[in-house]
Amino acid sequence: MRVRYLEQIVAGTRAVTETEKAAKSTLVARIKKLRWCFWHANVQKAESRMREILLICRIVVPETSRFGESLAQLDFRTRELVAYVECNGGATIPYGSRHRDGRSISTAMAESAVNQVLNHRMCKRQQVRWSPRGAHQLAQVRCAVVNGDLSERLALFRQRMNELLAVREEYLRRRLLLGVDRLDYSKGLPQRIHAFRELLAQYPENRSSATLIQIASPSREAVGAYDDLRRQMDSLCGAINGDYGELDWMPVLHSAGRGHNLA
Repeated sequence: MRVRYLEQIVAGTRAVTETEKAAKSTLVARIKKLRWCFWHANVQKAESRMREILLICRIVVPETSRFGESLAQLDFRTRELVAYVECNGGATIPYGSRHRDGRSISTAMAESAVNQVLNHRMCKRQQVRWSPRGAHQLAQVRCAVVNGDLSERLALFRQRMNELLAVREEYLRRRLLLGVDRLDYSKGLPQRIHAFRELLAQYPENRSSATLIQIASPSREAVGAYDDLRRQMDSLCGAINGDYGELDWMPVLHSAGRGHNLA
């Protein structure tokens, strides 16, 4: 459906000059290839095609105002599709192989059921209305039942909840020092790690009772000096954990990645 939006935008684009007509024909060809990529669940090629569409939208100089508006709209919708693929790329359905195997490829029945339930529960005439969060959770459960993986998801949820409770219980008896900064020389991150090391060295009563959680979001990753700073932080934190850490206590939890996986 999201690819259909792009097709409709390009089909409704009014190209007047030769340059605009050439740009329109190129976009039509790229979007047609994009649909093929999604049909065969080739996410990598789909991302490449979307980058080409975005590049065309930004390098073509529109000669009429209506063509410029269409390019802006196409750019916006394509960026929406890029974000959607980044979040759901692992769940792409290989419609082509399913079709060749004679299996169902339409999701219309599931979408219709979800829409019916949501419209019924969210209607203003209902005496008890559901919140958007409650309706979303209902849709997730219904989809899990249809996919046949409800038991697997519940088992995974219980496992994660048990891990969360264990971590919560572990850190309730400790003092947490939290730092959230950009990975930048101006933030004094190495000095902060040195100061925490001095705290543990001069005041031993803080050992096993205080933990520094330092989240450093990456910035200017293309600059080599900032990569050196990241390695310096990893080295300092590793040295403190090696010198003072115990089996059930790690003095410093440091993350310098976008996912903030503490290590």
